[in-house]
Amino acid sequence: MSQDDTCSSEKSCGSCDTTASCDAHAQQQHMEERLALKLSFIKHRIVVMSGKGGVGKSTVAANLAVALASDGRKVGILDGDVHGPNIPKMLGLEGAAPQGGPSGLLPLEASPNLTVMSMGFLLQDPDTPVAWRGPMKHTLFQQFLADVQWGPLDYLIVDLPPGTGDEPMSIAQILGSPLWAVIVTTPQEVALLDSRKSVVFAQSLEMNLLGIVENMSGLTCPHCNERIDLFKTGGGERAAKDLGVPFLGAIPIDPAVVLAGDAGIPVVTMDSGLQVTQAFRDLAARTDRVVVGSGPLPSVAENNADTIETERRTNNMLSQTVAVPSMLPGGLDASRSGHFGHCDVFTLIRVENGEIRDVSVVHNPPHMQGGCQAPVNLLHQNRADALIVGGIGMRPLMGFQQVGIDVYYGPEGETVGAVMDHLLQGKLQIIRENQVCGGGQG
Repeated sequence: MSQDDTCSSEKSCGSCDTTASCDAHAQQQHMEERLALKLSFIKHRIVVMSGKGGVGKSTVAANLAVALASDGRKVGILDGDVHGPNIPKMLGLEGAAPQGGPSGLLPLEASPNLTVMSMGFLLQDPDTPVAWRGPMKHTLFQQFLADVQWGPLDYLIVDLPPGTGDEPMSIAQILGSPLWAVIVTTPQEVALLDSRKSVVFAQSLEMNLLGIVENMSGLTCPHCNERIDLFKTGGGERAAKDLGVPFLGAIPIDPAVVLAGDAGIPVVTMDSGLQVTQAFRDLAARTDRVVVGSGPLPSVAENNADTIETERRTNNMLSQTVAVPSMLPGGLDASRSGHFGHCDVFTLIRVENGEIRDVSVVHNPPHMQGGCQAPVNLLHQNRADALIVGGIGMRPLMGFQQVGIDVYYGPEGETVGAVMDHLLQGKLQIIRENQVCGGGQG
């Protein structure tokens, strides 16, 4: 029986009725065809790697994926660590199991724009060790790409196992080119020795190096606000400079990362006033800018915190949708409403390349006691990136933060157009949790 006459390139061998009639060579050829087909729907592939374990690589991978997804990108995250699959736990999917589809397994949905696949989903007992040799893992990696219905993606983030051995090499070769790499390290010398090897490893496989991330970079004392460099600081930046690769930024130590990870809530979705949350958002913004635009990162000397924050704010203002509570429809001349929960409409302003391109309105649902989630859902459904208000309570602020909408304070008594001018000029400030109004309503 001819494989060409009986097999579909979109159907996995496991779900094909004619598998028994195909020999091993035909099945391998079929897998390679499916792999090429699946990869053709993925715009950008990024591996997150480290020279050693324990540096927070999976935490970086998970929060990078969530941040990109919250910015509207379609993202998949593949947990490439067969022996220690932690991504399901970090994304609140522990104990979940994938369902079968017409052309393979369906990845699990962690959020509206983020799907996940991991060996952790396939283990009946999480305490069962996976004692596999290299060839079996290579086949599994192929199946995770060829036999999973990822669909069209802007990004596939792969959390590689630590080191520079057989598994990272297999995954990199399966993913093909172009392939981007993020190297995660901690500041101390013993970690930097191995992270340097990761850089050379990535270069030897002709990956595009996004750069080095310095994780666990300093702790701010919660009592006196003094900085404590538990694992030293600046090592990742020095290594980037020595090796001639970009430095992507430093991520501080914060107990919130531990609590969030154990609870299955990525810290990047939490309070935007946290330094660690902002660091992950900055990482995602810079990753998106470089990969999508294929533009160079600034030199290491320019990578200080002020530069990164300015870059993030500028990039966010260049292209986004801003919501402004308004009394009545009126475009940029409409009068602002001082109470977003009671406004008649939200004026939606689409900004592209720093210029206003489109203005539309959506009607606000009736405001009821305890109904502060309704505007959150409405603006999230309309893909708003920012909201300008005269004041806000804690509960709605947290709601907007969780769906990735930045909330800015804008002076009352101005038109929609006037407050938009202030926003585009960088004059408005993001509201933090210590700046909210009393009560829970908007």
